[in-house]
Amino acid sequence: MSTIVRQLPFEEWDKLDGFPIMANGYPDPGTTVILVVENDKYEIVGTWEAVTPVVLEGLWVREDYRNTTVAGRLLLNMTDFLRGIGIDRAYTLVQTPEVKALAEKAGFNMIPGDLCVLMLEDK
Repeated sequence: MSTIVRQLPFEEWDKLDGFPIMANGYPDPGTTVILVVENDKYEIVGTWEAVTPVVLEGLWVREDYRNTTVAGRLLLNMTDFLRGIGIDRAYTLVQTPEVKALAEKAGFNMIPGDLCVLMLEDK
């Protein structure tokens, strides 16, 4: 079973229709790379995508301004800004039940699973 790994150009992404990788629609080709493994019949037998996500970090409100409109105004303006530059999703890391409650109230969807990091150090 001979195989080849290659980057799938955007023009060929339709070959992945029906694959789990496209379950949520096509990702942004400006921030996504898709690798495929093809067999000697050019059938796709494996896929993996790398996405450059927008990560929201560091929301802070001075204590005497908490429970006011400050956090909500930051959220509204940040989402307007991101939409304005063509970003359709953003992520944040939730580490406490209190932050989870705030994120859900703000409209974030919880993603099942565990967040892992792969450190790509020089060899």
